[in-house]
Amino acid sequence: MRYTTLCDMIETFNDLELTREEEELAARIPDDILEKYISLYRANDRFNKDFAKLSAGNFMTVIGQDDGSIFGLPNRNLKYARIYEKGIPNAYTTYRAGEIAAVLVGLAYLHQQNYQPKVFLQYAAQEMEFMYMPFMAVSVGETLRDKLHLIGAAESENIETADIVIYVNCGSESNKPGRKQAEWVWNLIKNNKRTALIDLSANFNADELLLPKLLEENVAVNKLAVYAGWNTFSNSAGTAITQEVIFSVLCQQLGDADLPDLYASNVRFLISMILEDYIYQKLYHDKLQKEMQGRNFNPVLLTEKQQQVAQLLVQQYINLKTTELLHYNLGRTPFYVKVNKEYYIKDLQTEIYFHWNRIFEIGFDLQTTFGYKFAERKAG
Repeated sequence: MRYTTLCDMIETFNDLELTREEEELAARIPDDILEKYISLYRANDRFNKDFAKLSAGNFMTVIGQDDGSIFGLPNRNLKYARIYEKGIPNAYTTYRAGEIAAVLVGLAYLHQQNYQPKVFLQYAAQEMEFMYMPFMAVSVGETLRDKLHLIGAAESENIETADIVIYVNCGSESNKPGRKQAEWVWNLIKNNKRTALIDLSANFNADELLLPKLLEENVAVNKLAVYAGWNTFSNSAGTAITQEVIFSVLCQQLGDADLPDLYASNVRFLISMILEDYIYQKLYHDKLQKEMQGRNFNPVLLTEKQQQVAQLLVQQYINLKTTELLHYNLGRTPFYVKVNKEYYIKDLQTEIYFHWNRIFEIGFDLQTTFGYKFAERKAG
């Protein structure tokens, strides 16, 4: 890691001391390993240069970035790719890669609608805009603006005239969200602002997230437009912005008869994200890993029988937490109100599975049951 950082820093600053350190490190790394590592990035750079040229035809190209830090060969290759794209229509670069497909869906949708939404970025604390989250080469604010540019949305400086509000929490040991932030989000919801919550933790700890505080303060979480709290900020930002943008446009386009189904579909996606990003990743993943290791299972290379054991443990935990979420928050208030009808989540059922023979992430089928009741008329 130090070697790849030095390669980029030396090219940027042309520093003699850094060059000496890089040469000393290179001498300690076996030649075959070093050559293989460097050749991978050379090949990637050549590919990027040719790939960007495809945009000169009828293609749009997007070049992403590997896990990164402020300096490193992944970051250097992206800087080169930015040079290759200059002057070529429909050639783009972006930080990281996992969310590119989702963002392109949003881009295609906005292009089809000939619409550019205005997005207001609200930070739980102003300094969070300038934080560098794990595996990111740029700050939180720059990442968000990068995704807005790629999807074709505009950042708004006025929350009142914005179509969408993205509320951003990047909690850390020294800056954990509290009641103030929960009230802030609740006020946005009560003022009918379509609000997406990007909820990240610098140390991947649940107590650095805002969602548990929202649940503690009885904020109606089912009225959030989006929740995203995956382990890397860029993935969460791309997912949240895309879902929020498409949902917002459909809210304006669909007639009253179709809106209950739209809101039901959106809240189902919201719950899926909460179960994956918060319940599994932040509350249970570490416990499961220790459980696997205690049984002498390899968490990243499970046998079929071991995978079944892990799946059963996850299923039991998710069932418990889903029931708690439903009865203490998600099912207590309507997720959508239409004139005199209030629409509720009545039941949630999940079926858990693993995509691969490791516990890195889960897949699940979410079955939701919805219902409505007629709202009571207020006297007078």
